[in-house]
This record gives sequence, C-alpha cells and structure tokens, in this order.
Amino acid sequence: MVGKATANLSRTLIQAVSAIESADDVEESLRVYLSRGRRYFATNAQIREAVRTIPFYLQGKAPQKKLILAWLEESLGSKEPVRFATLSIEHVMPQTMSREWRRALEEELGAGADVNAAHDLAMHTIGNLTLTGYNSEMSNSPYPVKRERLRDSGLLMNHQISESSTWGIGSINRRSDLLADQIISIWPGPNEVFVENSSLDNPRTWAAVARLLAEIPTGRWTTYDVVASVAGIRPDLLREHLATVKMDRAHRVLGGDGRVVAADSRQALEDEGVEVDAEGHASPERALSAEDLARVEEILVPETAGEKFDEQLAQYQISETVVAVNRLMAHWTERGRITYGAASLVTAFFVRDIEGATIWPFALYPTGKVEVVFQHLASREPFTDDALRAELRDRLNMAFGIDMPDRPRPGFPVSVLADPDAFDIVQETLDWFLDQVDTSLHG
Repeated sequence: MVGKATANLSRTLIQAVSAIESADDVEESLRVYLSRGRRYFATNAQIREAVRTIPFYLQGKAPQKKLILAWLEESLGSKEPVRFATLSIEHVMPQTMSREWRRALEEELGAGADVNAAHDLAMHTIGNLTLTGYNSEMSNSPYPVKRERLRDSGLLMNHQISESSTWGIGSINRRSDLLADQIISIWPGPNEVFVENSSLDNPRTWAAVARLLAEIPTGRWTTYDVVASVAGIRPDLLREHLATVKMDRAHRVLGGDGRVVAADSRQALEDEGVEVDAEGHASPERALSAEDLARVEEILVPETAGEKFDEQLAQYQISETVVAVNRLMAHWTERGRITYGAASLVTAFFVRDIEGATIWPFALYPTGKVEVVFQHLASREPFTDDALRAELRDRLNMAFGIDMPDRPRPGFPVSVLADPDAFDIVQETLDWFLDQVDTSLHG
C-alpha cells in the first residue's frame, strides 16, 4: 500500500516466531515486535497519505493487487458469493483518456490546470481501481456508461462507486480516503509507542531515489511527482531534498509542467539532447512516465539473491542447462554484470552500465525462460535503432530452438543453452551486442 519493498519479509516473520513464542498475549506481542526497529510497518497516517499518492496498480504482482481488492470487497459483508477468479482489475478513469474523459477533467480542474499530469498521478491509485468481469466491455467508455455497469455489478464496492454522479480527481480522492479507513479497520497498524524510524524520510528512501535517478536515461526527464510516487514518498519531501542535497542526475527531475527553472539544469538537459522551448518547457516527448520508471523496481538487488537464483535454477532445470547458464553468465561478467531481481522468484538480468544508466538484453528466469527485452532496449542507445534490434532478433533466431516473433518482450526456452551449437550462437550474439554498445559509447 505504501510502495515499500518487501525484501527480507520471510526472515522477519521467521524471527518473529521466537520473539513471541513465550508471550501471554501473542497478538499484541507480534504487533509490538513488528512495530520496533527498521521494519517499515506503515502507520495509519502513512496509509492515509499513500492511498492518494502511491500508484497501487504499479506495485507488486497482479495477483497480489487483485487479492487485496478482493479482501476489501469481502470485508463489506455481502451475503452473495462472488467468483473472484473471473474478475480483473478495472481503472474507472481509464488509462487512455477519450475526448469525453478529457473534457470532464478540464471542467473539474478549471482553466490552466495540467489535465495530463492530474490524470497520470490519479489513474493508478487504489481509489480509481475496482474489480469487474466487464473490463473489455467498459474499456475507456464515458463514466455514465461505466456507472450503469457498476450499478448492476454483484460487487458492493462497485455499487459505492456508482453512487457518485461524476468521476474525476475529487471522486478518486474521496474513495481513496474511504478505502484508507477500510484498510486501517481490517489490518491494524503498528503500536506507535514503539515505532522507530517509521518516517518516510530516511536514508534508505534516499538511496532508493538515487537508484531511480540513475535509471533516468541520458536525454530523458521526469517529474517530482513521478519519482515520488515510484519511491513511495511525498513529492514535497522529494522537492525539498533535491533542493538542499546534491544528487547526481537531479537536473532530470522537473515540475509537473516540465518547466526548467535553473539555468544550469537547462544547459545540462540541452547538452543531453532534450529540447527546451522559449518558455523553458522540456520536450514532452522526452518525458518518462511512472510506468517507465517503475520498471527499475524489477532490478533491485537483495543481498542473497544470487544464491537464491542458483538454488531455484537447480530446482527447475537439468544439470546440463544449469552448467550452460553458469557459463553464459560468467562470460557476460567479463564485460558486464549480473543483477538479480527482488521478487520471490529471482530473475537474473544481464546488465551493462552506460553513461549513468543501464542496458540489459536478457532477463533469465530460473523456471525456464530467457526474455529478450526489446521494449527496454528501444529506449537505450544504440538500440533505439529499429534495424539493430531486428538484427539482434535475427542473430538469436539462428540458434536451433529459438524462434522469436517481433514483439516487445519475446523469449526462448533456457534449455536451448544446453545445446552446444545454440549456446555458441547465443554467446556470440551477446558479444556482438556488447560491441554495439561499446562502439556507441566510445566510437
């Protein structure tokens, strides 16, 4: 709910067992245990703030988000059973604004308001999300059409939404506040007498912000609101911090209207290829959305992730495949590095550092897939070139067992690497990939 990573959660809960096993009041003892130290047990105040600002739709995995919405629905006490398996998450205010939705927001926000920024910040918050079996039918229909569907729904939460005659930023915020009350009543927060280091303003937060800033590519920019929403902090805290503490690449973080205030920031952006108009606005085509920046969360590095990846790889793959994967990773680290994901199923990313950012061609899943992330590569030089990405695909497709279509994130079976001829083709292709990157960097 508050956008904090759950790394080490398993270890925390295992340690909790010994901490509470002799307690007379187990429930209160557990609550106190989770309230102490640096465990980031969100307070009620932080929940109330987060529901309005954190892009809930971009946090965690889809089944987790759906489950939380299902729990919220069940807590309303409907006596009629609902088949949650048939439902999907629906944005009431759609992700893509139609003419009708834009007009309605303009009327609500008034002249001069940045409608696009308001839409981007509100659309993924939990107040704008619900469950429905009619996701495709509703799509980006005007609210009056959606309202009828929601009114006829078997879900009480949809009945609550349909009680609003209009749907915009005000409606989303009001529903967010109601959901905050519901969340706090279902899941009690910490005992705040014992809360230590619970402020969102802490060194780990700024380390996370630094990682996010490092992932904004040269020639791109984003806003305080976007960085704050992905990092899980308030925009005003971020703005204040960047105004007083020097952080690398902070010049790539601008206000919601994309206006560049400081002359040195403008010069730095223009040197990186970002056009700034006469009124000081950075080119909107160069802006990164919250979705773009949230992908960075896929490559946060827990301390023991490498060991966990090795265990999972051995669990899911035959020994010949494990040996081949280790050989390929060892070869890659001669010129790049391996970064591991923070999820329970650990992903290995083949990463190469480039001028304050990273580029990664492969995401290797221990369960059996190598994903080739063309969608990511399209935003990184030199693979912004369509022809280079096509050549990368063609080179890999020469290997027996690889037949990737022209899609944003295609892949191939990791077992292919157990074939010596296919292995050689994949390894040679990665060498070619790195050569293209080096040539782009150094000429």
